[in-house]
Amino acid sequence: MKPFFKKYGLYFILFFAAWGLAFLACPPKLDRSPKDALKAAFDAGLLPVGLDTDMIPLYRMSEKDMIKLCEKNFTPRVESEDKFLGFDVWAMRIKANRKHTPWVQFWVDKRTMKPLYVREWSGDNKIIGAKVPVPVKRETVSGDLDDALDAVRNILPKAKLPNTVAGYLKPVRVAIDDANKSVCATYSDGVTCLSLYLDDAKRKPRSGDARKTLAGVRYTLIGNIPPTDLTAL
Repeated sequence: MKPFFKKYGLYFILFFAAWGLAFLACPPKLDRSPKDALKAAFDAGLLPVGLDTDMIPLYRMSEKDMIKLCEKNFTPRVESEDKFLGFDVWAMRIKANRKHTPWVQFWVDKRTMKPLYVREWSGDNKIIGAKVPVPVKRETVSGDLDDALDAVRNILPKAKLPNTVAGYLKPVRVAIDDANKSVCATYSDGVTCLSLYLDDAKRKPRSGDARKTLAGVRYTLIGNIPPTDLTAL
């Protein structure tokens, strides 16, 4: 036997080494898809279409369109199987296709598909927050963006709502506060979002990341988008 292993042992070692590399390169297929990751994120309120506000919503992007927007700008994927607080979970992430864009990672209960824990990452891959998702109540909102703009101009006649912000954030929600003559428009790429507040220029300025006054309307931006995009606005 010894001459046999002496003669062929190297071949056995090379064979098992190659098999191990092939296994690492092609891990077992998981039975959850990126679509499941997106749906779980949406149901848990991780996508910003469900942002809470005291204002009355006039327009909000549908669930189907919101997920399409996320798919366009982000790559959702299942990373691995794991254990969290005794539960069998999938480790999932929604990673941005654009560089230096914030993204999210979350752990989902295999049985219920409910995210148990969420970790938020900055565009330069540093942890900026962690939370346990809270279920979001989603009411049905009628009307479209044109209707919302008409309502906005009833209180701010010279107001404008841009079609995009920073070239890739689209309007997903418009809410209005008649009493204070104020409007909040939410723009998003599916995960990252910002709020654009429109107020009468005579009112006290809001605190925000960027402010500008045009035709008697003050525009204030508040949001978590890359600094380079914010300064470009």
